[in-house]
Amino acid sequence: MNHRRLINDAWTYNPNIRAEDGPQQPRGWRALLDNLLVPVGFILALVLLSILMSHSAFAQTGSGKIAGSVTDTTGAGISGSNVALMDEGG
Repeated sequence: MNHRRLINDAWTYNPNIRAEDGPQQPRGWRALLDNLLVPVGFILALVLLSILMSHSAFAQTGSGKIAGSVTDTTGAGISGSNVALMDEGG
């Protein structure tokens, strides 16, 4: 008789199973949890993680927009004015 296995598997005690029979397959809710809910939950967690991680990639676009208005020193808008944007770093 393997006493170490008896100590390690004490939480699965069943009076109808002998230690020599070896480990038993889970039944009932434990089997459902082990065989279905844990793998499906793991896959759902991976999908959710990949969606959340890819969300930051949507901010990377190929164009931009600058909006504003041109005013004088008193704060009045100047109509018909033009603004030029130059790249001095490139």
